Amino acid sequence: MPKNAIIYARYSTDLQNEETIDAQISACHDYAERQGWIVEQVFSDKAVTGTSFKSRPGIQNLLRRVKQGGVDIVLCTATDRLSRDSEHSHHIYKTLTHHRIELHTSQSGKVNSLEFGLRATIAQDFIA
Repeated sequence: MPKNAIIYARYSTDLQNEETIDAQISACHDYAERQGWIVEQVFSDKAVTGTSFKSRPGIQNLLRRVKQGGVDIVLCTATDRLSRDSEHSHHIYKTLTHHRIELHTSQSGKVNSLEFGLRATIAQDFIA
């Protein structure tokens, strides 16, 4: 039985190209198709920094959807798309693992807790 996936994409500022959202979503769709997954929904945040959390409706809606159940995979191009704040990153990851949802990136596949922790730290360091 195929797994159900949801996609998340984000770009940071209005100085960036909105097409980056489309490119991220396309890369995730391609990855999901290769895995044989069904993409249920796509969430995104445009021109919002990854250091904010409550002001990103896309990530908030994704977390609400996760809590509803029926999701097996959350897919993004890279973990820093979820957040650039390590506290927020760990909250998101903990929510996913609590609901037994795997996190995958189109760049490197399934993300385990050690890799996620390292990537969250690096993502935050890049904003400092």
